[in-house]
Amino acid sequence: IRAMDDEEEQFVLFELEDLTLNKSLDENLSYSITGLETDRPFLKLGETVFQGTWEHVLGSNLLFDTETGGGDEALRLGKHRCTIQKKVVFRRVLLKPKTQPDAVAHS
Repeated sequence: IRAMDDEEEQFVLFELEDLTLNKSLDENLSYSITGLETDRPFLKLGETVFQGTWEHVLGSNLLFDTETGGGDEALRLGKHRCTIQKKVVFRRVLLKPKTQPDAVAHS
């Protein structure tokens, strides 16, 4: 998350619960995130919708940049990027269209 006025950068972990995909996620799968600045953000991953809640991270969650070293694909060198202190836990939700109240008949 990047604040425009003071250029502060904050990294947030996204945790997906109730994800019942048996295959790995396709890197070309479309996604959108809305309401990240609210208490209950939404994530749309393909056609699946998740609603999130913010939580503080227990323990240490470290993020590392990785690069391949020396041409050996199995060797990964990691450089510490940041420590993550907050996460959004997303749970799958089913959205229903809003229903209009019955119109009152005027006589």
